[in-house]
Amino acid sequence: MTAGVRHAIGFPAASRLNIEEVDFLRISLTNLRFAIIAHSHRPRVPTAIQWLKDGENVKTLNGFDKDYAINGPSLTIIGGKQQTEGDYQCVAVVSEVRLSNRQVITTTLVSDPIKLRRARITKFDQTTNHYVHVEQGQVARLPCAGLPDVVPGPAEICFVKSGSDFDGCLSDKVDSNYLSTATGMQISVVQPHHAGEYYCVVRNDYTKQTRKSPRYVKLRVDPSSNASLSGQPQLPQLVYPSKENRPDNPIVID
Repeated sequence: MTAGVRHAIGFPAASRLNIEEVDFLRISLTNLRFAIIAHSHRPRVPTAIQWLKDGENVKTLNGFDKDYAINGPSLTIIGGKQQTEGDYQCVAVVSEVRLSNRQVITTTLVSDPIKLRRARITKFDQTTNHYVHVEQGQVARLPCAGLPDVVPGPAEICFVKSGSDFDGCLSDKVDSNYLSTATGMQISVVQPHHAGEYYCVVRNDYTKQTRKSPRYVKLRVDPSSNASLSGQPQLPQLVYPSKENRPDNPIVID
């Protein structure tokens, strides 16, 4: 798969363009093109253009011939390898710049940096199985431990349950008790049938890659300690402080 991405770099004095981060695929061509947006009708032609990566001239970098190609005002980054990640800037010497006092000068302009990062999803970090212990009727929060690095983020997080008849993400079920969060999943009003082993699944929607955690989160559900004699959980009740407030019996505030 090959994709082409083209970006124009402007300068603070002549352009409002401000790109802080650009993501690209591992196999791609990324083109950065120099451009000056002048306030006058007369275009400014630079006499010299230099491209920098992390403050260094790209022509002095190892592997320049394999990873880069310069054609006039354009810099082409080939392949999107890890070593090509970084902050890119363009330095241009522009002549015949007329100031407000009609003086004509030659000046050097430096663009704002553009951050290029390779789109990816890493493996889960090494971790252990997790155990969550709750009572019936409580809210359970299952962590997605060892979250991989996902670029661009945020990643899509969901959970699957071992032995479940539902093959997809539990949060995709209609009228579901499951709610995916940025770091895990929440199960509201836990019932005994929610007990079991859950696996976190992370998806990079940009690269269409998915990874499943090798470790599970085991949920244990105990009978509610507030259950009535009929076995049904009691409805929530509001508890008010004591009406009497004496020195020997003050209202306790947690």
